[in-house]
Amino acid sequence: MDEETVFPIGHLQELGKHGSQIIEGEIEELDYVPNGKDFYTHFVRKRTPLIMRGEAKSWPAVKYWANESYLLENYAEVIFDVEFTKKYEQKPPVKRTMNLKEYLNIYRKESVYLDSPFPQSNLTRDILVPYCLQCEEISKTIASTHLLFSSGGTSSSCHQDGYENLLTLIAGTKVVLVANSSYTKYFYPNNYTTVPGLSPIDPDAVDLVKYPDLLKIPFHKVGVCYSL
Repeated sequence: MDEETVFPIGHLQELGKHGSQIIEGEIEELDYVPNGKDFYTHFVRKRTPLIMRGEAKSWPAVKYWANESYLLENYAEVIFDVEFTKKYEQKPPVKRTMNLKEYLNIYRKESVYLDSPFPQSNLTRDILVPYCLQCEEISKTIASTHLLFSSGGTSSSCHQDGYENLLTLIAGTKVVLVANSSYTKYFYPNNYTTVPGLSPIDPDAVDLVKYPDLLKIPFHKVGVCYSL
């Protein structure tokens, strides 16, 4: 009789429930936007994360984008790249280019995820550059702006961006797990299956047999909710 295989606690659970230390409340939060000097000195230069609660509440996007009639009236023909999956599948996603009208017709019924750079259009007039990024030294370093839009239930691959991000929630709920870059090797980036450096770990079913070092990483959990 074969011995029964014993799997680690948390094996094949989603990221965050797989057994690593999950830390909440240690990332600094502000209910205002700091001035450019303080933002650079205390956060950008030190590569320290920051949560700015309510920073986007005055954006036109927050006021108007929940109204699909508004989007169709103003931006129906704007072109985006759309992925035909909401989950990381360890293979390049099937993508299709379509206009916003086409996407709004299918996104509630199909497993699709609009993850695309903002095109050259008036759509960007509805989003604002935060005050702390408006100084010339920082604003000229902004490389790109991306729009993420789905009906919910999406998850992202485990990855490290090559640049700093400002993540802004317009509507809905998003949970982010952040780890210090010193733990990069424990994400097995050299075992990539799609893009060099991209972790092969499935965030919806963490395989602790194949990737046991993931348990060495403490994660900071940030939850954001913005209902329209």
